[in-house]
Amino acid sequence: MISWKSTGDSNWDVFRKWFTPFALTCVFLILLAGIILMEYTVPEYLNSWLLPYGEALLLKHLLYALVLIFGFINGFVQKKQMNKNWLRAESGLLLIVYIVTAFMSQSVPPKDVSYTIDTAGISPIIMAITGDEWDSQYSVGLAWNLKMMIFVGISILITVSMSQVYEHKTRPYLFALFGCLLVLALFFTILLSIVPLT
Repeated sequence: MISWKSTGDSNWDVFRKWFTPFALTCVFLILLAGIILMEYTVPEYLNSWLLPYGEALLLKHLLYALVLIFGFINGFVQKKQMNKNWLRAESGLLLIVYIVTAFMSQSVPPKDVSYTIDTAGISPIIMAITGDEWDSQYSVGLAWNLKMMIFVGISILITVSMSQVYEHKTRPYLFALFGCLLVLALFFTILLSIVPLT
């Protein structure tokens, strides 16, 4: 809200001195609450990736990591100056996290993944990746393969591009766009590495 509503940056230091500790406390509490909540709602985290809810949760975690990177840049690296565009880019990423969370709120958390697979089946993404039915007794394992390696390469290229954009520090929206592409690349890297464990 500060990045969109503020009219100047004359009080930036005063604001930052109280807001940074407050924001760090909130981030810590959100992480703690999320970990505790996952123990009850998604006890089979890896296996939940076979279902839309688990995939959305994985995507949310990757996006949240990107938000933390922006928070570190805005809160510590550029703490001497207020850069509204970097703050606005961060707020845009937060909006995407809220959208993913809204999708998750419309889905039932898979407390028992095997039962959910038996009744509703696996997600269309996993169906497309594996190409066949997934036995509900299988567990999720991770293994290297060619498709996954391609996405690892794409992730590295995007990371290099992000570092090049960041060096100039003039295009936060492009940095955020590359960050979102990196999140998608990592998302598919993980999903493409899924193999059944009997």
